Amino acid sequence: MTDDATATRTYESDKATVTLPEHPQRVVVAVGDYVGDVLELGVTSVDTPDTVL
Repeated sequence: MTDDATATRTYESDKATVTLPEHPQRVVVAVGDYVGDVLELGVTSVDTPDTVL
């Protein structure tokens, strides 16, 4: 059994395979190319570059 604080999930896109915490506290998308991938995971970013929006 995995502790909830250390549980992770893996997401595969055409860009890369990323391992993320199951319950992230704060997420910042620093590269515009990944905004769609993060949203697909159901994660809301606390900040995103203005050029993306």
